[in-house]
Amino acid sequence: MFKHTKIAMSAVLLAGMGCGQDVAAVAVDESGTSAQVLIFPYYNVNNNFQTTFQIRNSKNEYKSVKLRFRESKYSNDVLDFSIYMSPYDVFTIGLVKDAEGKARMLTTDKTCTHPVIPAQGVQLKGDFYTHTNDATTLEGYMEVIEMGVIEDGKPQGANNTMYEGIKHIFAGANGYVPKDCSVVSTAWKTGYFTQGGAYADVANFTIAGKTLAGFYSNELPDNPTPGIPDHIFAPTGGLSGYAVLIDVAQGSAYEMQPVALRNYQHTHAQHYLSYDPDFQLLPSFASGNDTTSVIARDDGKGSVVNNWSFVQADWGLSDPFVAPDGYIPSGINPFPIADVLAAIGLQNDFFTNTFFSGATDWILSFPMRKHGIFNNYRFGGNTNLVPATSTSPEIFAIPRFSPLSPAFSQDVKFNIVLRNREEQDILQKTEILDKEVNVLSFVNPNNLFGRTVTGSTFAKQIVVDNAFNEGFAQLTFDGPYNLASLGNNGWLKNIANSNTVGVPVLGFALIRGTITPNSQNTIGDAIPHVFTRIHGNRDL
Repeated sequence: MFKHTKIAMSAVLLAGMGCGQDVAAVAVDESGTSAQVLIFPYYNVNNNFQTTFQIRNSKNEYKSVKLRFRESKYSNDVLDFSIYMSPYDVFTIGLVKDAEGKARMLTTDKTCTHPVIPAQGVQLKGDFYTHTNDATTLEGYMEVIEMGVIEDGKPQGANNTMYEGIKHIFAGANGYVPKDCSVVSTAWKTGYFTQGGAYADVANFTIAGKTLAGFYSNELPDNPTPGIPDHIFAPTGGLSGYAVLIDVAQGSAYEMQPVALRNYQHTHAQHYLSYDPDFQLLPSFASGNDTTSVIARDDGKGSVVNNWSFVQADWGLSDPFVAPDGYIPSGINPFPIADVLAAIGLQNDFFTNTFFSGATDWILSFPMRKHGIFNNYRFGGNTNLVPATSTSPEIFAIPRFSPLSPAFSQDVKFNIVLRNREEQDILQKTEILDKEVNVLSFVNPNNLFGRTVTGSTFAKQIVVDNAFNEGFAQLTFDGPYNLASLGNNGWLKNIANSNTVGVPVLGFALIRGTITPNSQNTIGDAIPHVFTRIHGNRDL
């Protein structure tokens, strides 16, 4: 029941590219050598859990990489920063619940970061948002986006070149550490680094004293002049990594692999500051410049290639019912990533056997809902920001915004069929998944120990009895959820060549039990969901 299993999401979502390998298109990266984007579906510090992350640069290149934590309720950006990796570098961080009961990121890693992470770490800031509190930051998910490959050179006033400063050297008792991480902050302060590169329509975006071309790319086909950032080239991929959910109290650990995506951005870099309140949501999953996606057909006959149009207005600019803030842009190209992650259903095991104190939590994360794809909330523009200070600009500044009703698009609804090991089944009622990161807890009322794994305070319960205390369940989204149907509200431009059906979703099951009946010694594992897709059910 508890054999060692990794969350190999890429193997589930894309089993071989077939024809289409020569197409520069967004796709799930199976090889582990080409990923520009990593999506970790879950983190958790509830219930004595800690979560650790390891990110690798597998190429002989110097890279700038964005890390962003998003809380579970509305996918609010509760902490983001940049890392500047030397060739073959590894960066590690951990999340814990601190003495104040808040999620806190800690690291002893020496890789250069910007802003610099203090020794005491950084709290995930739920209190910066209306309707988001510390409880929703205790679980969520993490984005990793390669912004680009750094060009060598010496910024004005620096003692070292970029490569010399970022490269790890032997420092005696301190081991191998970067020679001089101050080259990164010097590069930003002196203008060696500039912001820009995202796909967006900034015609209505104005900020006094700032030149748009120097900060933000306006690369629509009718205006091909981009604001390309300085001294950084297009990303080349090569990111990989894993995370571990550690149950400190029970002594169990659950390994998860991120979903890896290739060809997110291919002609130039995207490079943005995390503490600039005007641009801190960039880069995003909607700001890449590849407008094509490719998915293996489920009938094994090649691949399906989709070409996408931009949304009419930037998520963060013009629509007061969608924007997290009227002045915080976040991109106009969400559909390639949404397409490769879309599923109409999924299945996985559950285990609630009372003799072995079984417990099962399913994780269902929707990373594209913050870009308006099958969300169940509206955002109202609110320009109250937490600004950087004049004396210390390098802080983690985050905008405020409030959800409104009614729903902008569609609730994500599902129904679920439970199947035990004796070929019996039972249909559960339809439920609504109303968060960005959802936990389904399979609960047997006869089980007096260990009814939940994650300890999530927002979990939805799937009640089972002794006749259905272990088996597998099949979940289908009660749609239809069609990406093209989003155009009905005028939010989209024309979508070419697409009838993609499904909800962009990630996740896995966490299953825990005891070694022997009524024992306190628990073991557990993370089991990947099996996703149902229908991309192959149409002609190429």
